[in-house]
Amino acid sequence: MNNFIAYRKPNESYIIQFNIHKEAVKEEFLKCGGFMIAPFNDNDEKFYFIGDESELAVQIQTVERSSIRRIKEGSEYRDTLGKAIKSIKDNGLQKVVVSRQIQLEGKLNSMEVFLDLVSKHNNAFVYLFVINDITYIGATPELLIHKTENSINTASLAGTVSQGVLGYFSPWTEKEYHEHKLVTETIVTIYRKYCNEVSASERKDLIASSVKHLYQNISGELKEDCNLIDILDELHPTPAIAGLPTDQAIQWINKNETKNREYYTGYLGLYSSARAELYVNLRCLKYQNEITTIYVGGGIVEGSTFESEFEETEHKAETLLSSIRKFHNIEFEYK
Repeated sequence: MNNFIAYRKPNESYIIQFNIHKEAVKEEFLKCGGFMIAPFNDNDEKFYFIGDESELAVQIQTVERSSIRRIKEGSEYRDTLGKAIKSIKDNGLQKVVVSRQIQLEGKLNSMEVFLDLVSKHNNAFVYLFVINDITYIGATPELLIHKTENSINTASLAGTVSQGVLGYFSPWTEKEYHEHKLVTETIVTIYRKYCNEVSASERKDLIASSVKHLYQNISGELKEDCNLIDILDELHPTPAIAGLPTDQAIQWINKNETKNREYYTGYLGLYSSARAELYVNLRCLKYQNEITTIYVGGGIVEGSTFESEFEETEHKAETLLSSIRKFHNIEFEYK
């Protein structure tokens, strides 16, 4: 398949296909605008595509259920999680986000999984793109930055509780409130450097599949001598996906995580000089050579426990696994 991008914005009913005309260098892209895809780590490749958009005509097809196998995980995530909890206690980190990869082996019905995510997650940015014969799919609830003329806003999304078997969510604790407060305060501080009229909405709950997050909207008006790229470079990676202090947390991640996050916790979306809508790449998967890699993670703060953090990533993975199960039998599941 040629390079291909399709997406559905939050709370919209139609799917858009971004028709790629060319891949551009950054300087040309910033002048023309288009669709961009950025990794977590600046050392990995960014994609800048120039093109136009059209509504994607989707034909729902019946596919035959097939089996795929969940590959038994090694100890990497468990070991890194244990190190993170210890680092919060001993090394002065306020928060660090630890990522986890869950792998499945077998042919994936990628378009059907994408369309099922679209139908289930109305408040998420849901996408499918194919770049260099690698397929990426995601349903992210987290807005990194939205810009209209000089008005910008960012989501402060942190703290997670899970839904129980009876459909009720666990109650919030001081751990989640503390984690969310750290993220909000950092975003507001960055906004005050580049914006006037900075404000934060009231805190509320945001439900994303079988998990619930604490959410606030941070907004401001860009100062005359500032532009979106200035604030974007400082805003990403946010404390919600890296930790605090951010530079120290990124160093910890690069030293201790044994698997490359690639485009998980990077960002993607539309950009132009007048408007932009970019999302943090959460709840996502990569499909290559009949291996599906699901990316999830969680923020470790004071009070985090191994059991609760492991279970949180299981619940987050269900966003993608539940749609995969609709078209596949997942065999040999290991925890």
